[in-house]
Amino acid sequence: MKIIGRSGATIYEAEARSIKELVESAVKGWVNLKCADLRDANLAYVNLDGANLIGADLRGADLIDANLIDANLIDANLRGANLAYANLEGVNFRGADLRGADLVGANLWEANLEDTNLDGADLRGATLSHANLKNTNLNRANLKNVKITFAVGNSKEIKSILNTIYPITYTKDQLAIGCEQYSMREWKNFSDREILKLDGKEGLKWWKEWRDFLFLAIDKSFEYEDTI
Repeated sequence: MKIIGRSGATIYEAEARSIKELVESAVKGWVNLKCADLRDANLAYVNLDGANLIGADLRGADLIDANLIDANLIDANLRGANLAYANLEGVNFRGADLRGADLVGANLWEANLEDTNLDGADLRGATLSHANLKNTNLNRANLKNVKITFAVGNSKEIKSILNTIYPITYTKDQLAIGCEQYSMREWKNFSDREILKLDGKEGLKWWKEWRDFLFLAIDKSFEYEDTI
């Protein structure tokens, strides 16, 4: 079997029973899969830890529950790919096309999503903690129950406030303060006793000083977006 590049040239060739086995063999052998043509490939549960897939064509590929820890996917095309429950920790997606991708439950801890196109992607329940979302297109993306602690937002769907003791990241319905994340409604309804349990006396002191300003700033930030 062969892995062909987008130019039509052979990147890797070996005996294998499936495309998944072939790709795993290439990665284990430290083969550079830059610009590989893997459109619609069945790569479910594949192990691509640390793979170099810069500019690869993975449109429509099935990568459900795949392991791509620390893989390089700069400028890769993953439009419509199935990455549900995949381990994408530390993956560099800068400039990648993930339009319409299924990322339900995916682990994107510390992933670099700068300049990535996630228009229409399904990110329900995904972990974006510590991820970089600068200039990320999240238009029409489903962000229900997404985990956003310590993430750097795109200043639109996911916003960040970094000039306080506790890094703050929020969406229209979720708010992460430091390592604690709850819905906006839950934060607004927390009693002083509940805040005290979360982070002690210093946390309660900070909360009393910042609470009203924080919710005002959050509301105003989305009101501003609605006028643009």
